Amino acid sequence: MSTMGNSTLKPHHHLDRTQTFEYQLIILINVHILLAQILFGVTGNFMNLIVLLNKTMRSRTNLLPQIFAAMAFADLFLLLFQLHQVLFILGFIRNSLWYRNHARHLFVAASNWLSAVSIWCMTYATIERVQVFRSPFRTSKRNVSLRFILSLSMIVIFAFLLTFINWFPAEVRQEFFLMPYISLANTLLVVFIPLIICATLNILLIVALRRNTMPMAMLNDCTAQKSLIIARNKTERKDK
Repeated sequence: MSTMGNSTLKPHHHLDRTQTFEYQLIILINVHILLAQILFGVTGNFMNLIVLLNKTMRSRTNLLPQIFAAMAFADLFLLLFQLHQVLFILGFIRNSLWYRNHARHLFVAASNWLSAVSIWCMTYATIERVQVFRSPFRTSKRNVSLRFILSLSMIVIFAFLLTFINWFPAEVRQEFFLMPYISLANTLLVVFIPLIICATLNILLIVALRRNTMPMAMLNDCTAQKSLIIARNKTERKDK
Protein backbone atom coordinates (compact mmCIF):
# COMPACT_ATOMS: atom_id res chain seq x y z
CA MET A 1 0.00 0.00 0.00
CA SER A 2 2.79 2.35 0.87
CA THR A 3 4.44 1.62 -2.45
CA MET A 4 1.24 2.35 -4.31
CA GLY A 5 0.74 5.54 -2.34
CA ASN A 6 4.24 6.75 -3.13
CA SER A 7 3.82 5.89 -6.80
CA THR A 8 0.60 7.87 -7.02
CA LEU A 9 2.06 10.88 -5.24
CA LYS A 10 5.17 11.20 -7.37
CA PRO A 11 3.39 12.29 -10.57
CA HIS A 12 1.45 14.92 -8.58
CA HIS A 13 4.65 16.26 -7.06
CA HIS A 14 6.23 16.34 -10.50
CA LEU A 15 3.19 18.15 -11.89
CA ASP A 16 3.29 20.71 -9.07
CA ARG A 17 6.97 21.36 -9.70
CA THR A 18 6.34 21.77 -13.42
CA GLN A 19 3.48 24.18 -12.83
CA THR A 20 5.56 26.14 -10.33
CA PHE A 21 8.46 26.37 -12.78
CA GLU A 22 6.14 27.50 -15.60
CA TYR A 23 4.56 30.11 -13.33
CA GLN A 24 7.95 31.44 -12.27
CA LEU A 25 9.06 31.55 -15.91
CA ILE A 26 5.92 33.49 -16.88
CA ILE A 27 6.52 35.96 -14.04
CA LEU A 28 10.17 36.35 -15.05
CA ILE A 29 9.41 37.05 -18.72
CA ASN A 30 6.19 39.06 -18.45
CA VAL A 31 7.05 41.07 -15.35
CA HIS A 32 10.76 41.42 -14.66
CA ILE A 33 12.19 41.24 -18.19
CA LEU A 34 9.29 43.05 -19.86
CA LEU A 35 9.22 45.78 -17.21
CA ALA A 36 12.99 46.29 -17.55
CA GLN A 37 12.62 46.55 -21.34
CA ILE A 38 9.83 49.09 -20.95
CA LEU A 39 11.81 51.22 -18.49
CA PHE A 40 14.98 51.18 -20.58
CA GLY A 41 13.04 51.75 -23.81
CA VAL A 42 10.99 54.65 -22.44
CA THR A 43 14.11 56.28 -21.00
CA GLY A 44 16.07 55.83 -24.23
CA ASN A 45 13.30 57.15 -26.47
CA PHE A 46 12.69 60.10 -24.15
CA MET A 47 16.38 61.02 -24.34
CA ASN A 48 16.30 60.62 -28.12
CA LEU A 49 13.36 63.01 -28.32
CA ILE A 50 15.21 65.60 -26.23
CA VAL A 51 18.13 65.46 -28.67
CA LEU A 52 16.13 65.18 -31.90
CA LEU A 53 13.72 68.00 -31.03
CA ASN A 54 16.56 70.34 -30.14
CA LYS A 55 16.71 73.52 -32.22
CA THR A 56 20.19 72.65 -33.50
CA MET A 57 18.99 69.31 -34.84
CA ARG A 58 15.87 70.83 -36.39
CA SER A 59 17.99 73.31 -38.35
CA ARG A 60 19.70 70.54 -40.32
CA THR A 61 19.25 70.48 -44.09
CA ASN A 62 17.61 67.02 -44.15
CA LEU A 63 14.56 65.48 -42.54
CA LEU A 64 16.29 62.63 -40.72
CA PRO A 65 15.98 64.16 -37.21
CA GLN A 66 12.25 64.72 -37.70
CA ILE A 67 11.73 61.19 -39.00
CA PHE A 68 13.66 59.68 -36.12
CA ALA A 69 11.64 61.83 -33.70
CA ALA A 70 8.38 60.48 -35.16
CA MET A 71 9.74 56.94 -34.83
CA ALA A 72 10.77 57.64 -31.22
CA PHE A 73 7.24 58.88 -30.43
CA ALA A 74 5.75 55.68 -31.88
CA ASP A 75 8.20 53.47 -29.97
CA LEU A 76 7.58 55.40 -26.75
CA PHE A 77 3.82 54.91 -26.81
CA LEU A 78 4.26 51.32 -28.02
CA LEU A 79 6.25 50.54 -24.89
CA LEU A 80 3.75 52.30 -22.64
CA PHE A 81 0.92 50.24 -24.13
CA GLN A 82 2.75 47.08 -22.99
CA LEU A 83 2.29 47.96 -19.31
CA HIS A 84 -1.14 46.35 -19.25
CA GLN A 85 0.51 42.92 -19.52
CA VAL A 86 2.58 43.58 -16.40
CA LEU A 87 -0.47 44.85 -14.50
CA PHE A 88 -2.47 41.80 -15.58
CA ILE A 89 0.19 39.28 -14.50
CA LEU A 90 0.63 41.04 -11.15
CA GLY A 91 -3.13 40.83 -10.58
CA PHE A 92 -4.06 44.52 -10.56
CA ILE A 93 -6.49 44.25 -13.49
CA ARG A 94 -6.86 40.46 -13.72
CA ASN A 95 -10.43 40.44 -12.42
CA SER A 96 -11.56 43.50 -14.35
CA LEU A 97 -14.37 42.61 -16.75
CA TRP A 98 -13.89 45.89 -18.59
CA TYR A 99 -10.29 44.96 -19.31
CA ARG A 100 -11.11 41.40 -20.38
CA ASN A 101 -14.08 42.30 -22.59
CA HIS A 102 -13.08 45.66 -24.05
CA ALA A 103 -9.69 47.12 -23.18
CA ARG A 104 -7.38 44.17 -23.78
CA HIS A 105 -7.83 43.86 -27.54
CA LEU A 106 -7.73 47.67 -27.85
CA PHE A 107 -4.29 47.73 -26.23
CA VAL A 108 -3.15 45.01 -28.63
CA ALA A 109 -4.60 46.86 -31.63
CA ALA A 110 -2.92 50.13 -30.63
CA SER A 111 0.38 48.30 -30.16
CA ASN A 112 0.14 46.75 -33.63
CA TRP A 113 -0.68 50.14 -35.14
CA LEU A 114 2.25 51.88 -33.44
CA SER A 115 4.56 49.04 -34.39
CA ALA A 116 3.61 49.42 -38.06
CA VAL A 117 4.11 53.20 -37.84
CA SER A 118 7.56 52.72 -36.31
CA ILE A 119 8.63 50.18 -38.94
CA TRP A 120 7.56 52.36 -41.87
CA CYS A 121 9.17 55.44 -40.27
CA MET A 122 12.38 53.43 -40.17
CA THR A 123 11.91 52.63 -43.86
CA TYR A 124 11.26 56.30 -44.60
CA ALA A 125 14.43 57.25 -42.70
CA THR A 126 16.45 54.73 -44.71
CA ILE A 127 15.16 56.19 -47.98
CA GLU A 128 15.92 59.71 -46.76
CA ARG A 129 19.43 58.64 -45.74
CA VAL A 130 20.10 57.37 -49.27
CA GLN A 131 18.82 60.64 -50.72
CA VAL A 132 21.09 62.60 -48.38
CA PHE A 133 24.05 60.55 -49.57
CA ARG A 134 23.18 61.22 -53.21
CA SER A 135 22.75 64.97 -52.59
CA PRO A 136 24.61 65.83 -49.37
CA PHE A 137 24.53 69.59 -49.97
CA ARG A 138 20.87 70.00 -50.75
CA THR A 139 18.93 72.53 -48.70
CA SER A 140 15.31 73.00 -47.80
CA LYS A 141 13.58 76.32 -47.28
CA ARG A 142 11.62 75.04 -44.29
CA ASN A 143 12.63 72.78 -41.45
CA VAL A 144 9.51 70.65 -41.86
CA SER A 145 8.25 70.68 -45.44
CA LEU A 146 4.78 69.89 -46.70
CA ARG A 147 6.18 66.75 -48.31
CA PHE A 148 7.35 65.50 -44.93
CA ILE A 149 3.97 66.17 -43.27
CA LEU A 150 2.10 64.42 -46.08
CA SER A 151 4.51 61.47 -46.07
CA LEU A 152 4.25 61.04 -42.31
CA SER A 153 0.45 61.35 -42.42
CA MET A 154 0.29 58.70 -45.14
CA ILE A 155 2.43 56.37 -43.01
CA VAL A 156 0.13 56.81 -40.00
CA ILE A 157 -3.05 56.30 -42.07
CA PHE A 158 -1.57 53.37 -44.02
CA ALA A 159 -0.46 51.65 -40.81
CA PHE A 160 -3.92 52.16 -39.28
CA LEU A 161 -5.62 50.62 -42.31
CA LEU A 162 -3.27 47.64 -42.19
CA THR A 163 -4.07 46.97 -38.52
CA PHE A 164 -7.71 48.09 -38.60
CA ILE A 165 -9.07 44.56 -38.16
CA ASN A 166 -7.30 44.26 -34.79
CA TRP A 167 -9.59 46.87 -33.27
CA PHE A 168 -12.46 44.38 -33.39
CA PRO A 169 -12.88 41.67 -30.71
CA ALA A 170 -11.37 38.24 -31.32
CA GLU A 171 -14.81 36.68 -31.89
CA VAL A 172 -15.50 39.06 -34.78
CA ARG A 173 -12.07 38.53 -36.33
CA GLN A 174 -12.42 34.74 -36.24
CA GLU A 175 -15.76 34.83 -38.07
CA PHE A 176 -14.55 37.23 -40.79
CA PHE A 177 -13.94 35.22 -43.97
CA LEU A 178 -11.14 37.50 -45.23
CA MET A 179 -9.12 37.21 -42.03
CA PRO A 180 -6.46 34.81 -43.48
CA TYR A 181 -5.79 37.20 -46.38
CA ILE A 182 -5.66 40.20 -44.06
CA SER A 183 -3.17 38.42 -41.82
CA LEU A 184 -1.02 37.57 -44.84
CA ALA A 185 -1.13 41.16 -46.11
CA ASN A 186 -0.28 42.42 -42.64
CA THR A 187 2.72 40.11 -42.43
CA LEU A 188 4.00 41.13 -45.85
CA LEU A 189 3.44 44.89 -45.56
CA VAL A 190 4.46 45.32 -41.93
CA VAL A 191 7.34 42.84 -41.64
CA PHE A 192 8.84 41.43 -44.83
CA ILE A 193 8.55 44.30 -47.35
CA PRO A 194 9.95 47.02 -45.01
CA LEU A 195 12.70 44.61 -43.97
CA ILE A 196 13.64 43.90 -47.59
CA ILE A 197 13.59 47.61 -48.50
CA CYS A 198 15.74 48.61 -45.52
CA ALA A 199 18.20 45.75 -46.00
CA THR A 200 18.57 46.43 -49.74
CA LEU A 201 19.05 50.18 -49.33
CA ASN A 202 21.52 49.75 -46.47
CA ILE A 203 23.57 47.26 -48.48
CA LEU A 204 23.61 49.61 -51.48
CA LEU A 205 24.56 52.50 -49.21
CA ILE A 206 27.45 50.55 -47.67
CA VAL A 207 28.70 49.50 -51.11
CA ALA A 208 28.50 53.09 -52.36
CA LEU A 209 30.34 54.39 -49.30
CA ARG A 210 33.12 51.85 -49.78
CA ARG A 211 33.48 52.74 -53.43
CA ASN A 212 33.14 56.45 -52.57
CA THR A 213 31.00 57.01 -55.65
CA MET A 214 29.00 60.22 -56.02
CA PRO A 215 26.91 61.46 -58.95
CA MET A 216 28.75 63.70 -61.41
CA ALA A 217 26.00 66.29 -61.26
CA MET A 218 26.55 66.66 -57.52
CA LEU A 219 30.28 67.09 -58.08
CA ASN A 220 29.73 69.80 -60.68
CA ASP A 221 27.41 71.75 -58.39
CA CYS A 222 29.48 71.15 -55.28
CA THR A 223 31.13 74.59 -55.17
CA ALA A 224 27.90 76.52 -55.58
CA GLN A 225 26.06 74.39 -53.02
CA LYS A 226 28.88 74.72 -50.49
CA SER A 227 28.67 78.49 -50.67
CA LEU A 228 24.91 78.27 -50.15
CA ILE A 229 25.39 76.09 -47.05
CA ILE A 230 27.98 78.49 -45.63
CA ALA A 231 25.67 81.45 -46.17
CA ARG A 232 22.80 79.63 -44.49
CA ASN A 233 24.94 78.68 -41.48
CA LYS A 234 26.00 82.29 -41.05
CA THR A 235 22.35 83.36 -41.12
CA GLU A 236 21.44 80.77 -38.46
CA ARG A 237 24.28 81.97 -36.23
CA LYS A 238 23.07 85.55 -36.49
CA ASP A 239 19.55 84.46 -35.55
CA LYS A 240 20.90 82.78 -32.43
